[in-house]
Amino acid sequence: MYDKPVRMQSDNGHDVAVAEGKVHDVSMSGVAVSMDVSLVENGQFINMHIEGLGQVAGNVTRVYEGGAAIAFNEDEETRKRVAAAISGLNQLA
Repeated sequence: MYDKPVRMQSDNGHDVAVAEGKVHDVSMSGVAVSMDVSLVENGQFINMHIEGLGQVAGNVTRVYEGGAAIAFNEDEETRKRVAAAISGLNQLA
């Protein structure tokens, strides 16, 4: 379990919505975030600042009770930061 705070921003074309949540799971492909799900919808683009990972972006792939799954828009820098974070978690286990 990653269990780190996240601040998310989404520009819906008119307003920038800001939400805060907590990352509970992180993988090479994305994160699971507990948050107010009324602020997001499937397919929505999200900019995130995740403690320990920095700035990452992605799209909401699934909204569920109490949270959302967000897939990273992967680039080489993001893959390296996520791999380092996961490696650090594995060393703690």
